[in-house]
Amino acid sequence: NWLPNEGQLWRFGSDIYDGWPSVLENYREDNTPGLPARGGPGHWNDADMLEIGNGGMTDLEYQTQFVLWSEMASPLLLSTDLAKLTPAELNIVRNKNVLAVDQDPLGKQGEIVASGKGYDVLSRPLAGGDHAVVLFNSGDTAQTISTTGQTVGAGSNPLALKDLLTGKVTASNGIIAANVPAHGTAIYRVSANPSKHGEPSVVVTATGDPQQSGQPSGQSSGQSSGPVTVTLANNGMSPIDHVEVTLKAPAGWTVTPTSAGLGKIDAGHSGSAKFTVSRPAPPPGKQSSTLTATADFRWQGTNSDTATGQDTVLTNTPYDNLAQAFNNVAITDESNPTAGDFDGGGDSYSAQALAAAGVTPGSTVTHDGVSFAWPSASAGANDNVVAGGQIVKFSGKGSKLAFLGSEAGFASGDVTVTYTDGSTATASLGFPNWCCTDPTAYGAQAAITTDHRDTPSGPANYGVSYIVFYNTIALDPSKTVASVQLPDEPAIHVFALSTAS
Repeated sequence: NWLPNEGQLWRFGSDIYDGWPSVLENYREDNTPGLPARGGPGHWNDADMLEIGNGGMTDLEYQTQFVLWSEMASPLLLSTDLAKLTPAELNIVRNKNVLAVDQDPLGKQGEIVASGKGYDVLSRPLAGGDHAVVLFNSGDTAQTISTTGQTVGAGSNPLALKDLLTGKVTASNGIIAANVPAHGTAIYRVSANPSKHGEPSVVVTATGDPQQSGQPSGQSSGQSSGPVTVTLANNGMSPIDHVEVTLKAPAGWTVTPTSAGLGKIDAGHSGSAKFTVSRPAPPPGKQSSTLTATADFRWQGTNSDTATGQDTVLTNTPYDNLAQAFNNVAITDESNPTAGDFDGGGDSYSAQALAAAGVTPGSTVTHDGVSFAWPSASAGANDNVVAGGQIVKFSGKGSKLAFLGSEAGFASGDVTVTYTDGSTATASLGFPNWCCTDPTAYGAQAAITTDHRDTPSGPANYGVSYIVFYNTIALDPSKTVASVQLPDEPAIHVFALSTAS
């Protein structure tokens, strides 16, 4: 309660970094119940710096941060070299329509008015009676998000929707909807009294998962095919006609038929077409593939336009072994330290310090009676897995599944073990930060202790211990492990796996 009386601007939570999980964290903190009401003219909730231009996210994710920060009336403070912004990044920060939302003189912070699986709807009252409405897809697959004028505070009458990213204005019967890509947003300036002759608001949705029969969804290892349905919803106040829909797939995929006609779709109705999509065997690892549906249509005679929607197909194909999944350089030679980046700041374990501790490429590391094969990769090559939910084939039997790992952070996540009989078990795994913290956090033990580390400018921090840890999760000793799915937590780094009795 005291904040608005004592401060004009305040940080309220975590220090942001250039990564999607950090944007989500600060976004959620800014929507802590009661906090939005504390912001307003002369006293603002500061969600921390914009990361646009720093290189750690996609342009779409940078655009999403810019839209969300503007909707939440946060100060827009860039944290990069402005002279190095790409044309796409400049377009994000120069968007006058979105900037006008952030700088709206009413000063009300947008708030979450509806939520569902992987999405939020935010509404912000604007000076003059309009509302800025954001449809935010926080999930990993494209989805159509829909709300109503009544839900966002704009009433139950027809609405004019101005898309603040494209500038297009459409007429709606009261529904506010969009097909939003993963990690994306749609933002509309919503006002009353739409033009009777305006373009109808339409939404294209594509749904389906071309999946090999008998395989768990997302884990197909061979060629597969399946149906995908494309739906065009007419949320406008007048009919559309000459509707033609097409579906495009990535290279190497096939779509049958290539297009379908839907004819006329009256206001408040929808039309659908079914396609058969065949895809090749996905490569090992996690992969996101996009199907793009396009609808061409006319309204009120010869006026014409096109709308698109996406369907995201996720696969997570097992790697043959842990080494095949290596995706990070954690160990470097002191003569070439810039090849590594264990912690996101360019720092790494020193190969010389590891050798002094008795650990060299391909050597056996034994801790608590459990033997591990240390990565055989040479210094400066990928030697560990940054955990992101990867599935690794692994055969073993025992009472414990043992890990050598460490963290650049403080986090834990779930490991899923699949046995040869098809059953699964889940347990939590974490490691301490690689230095300067309690070495027993998450139940871990120090397995390899080295002195100093490599930094981008060379070896440094002599006298400080940098550690690789040992930790375990329980196994059913009567069963044989077939595969291990690592946590979906990028702070966790895994170097080796083993089983213990």
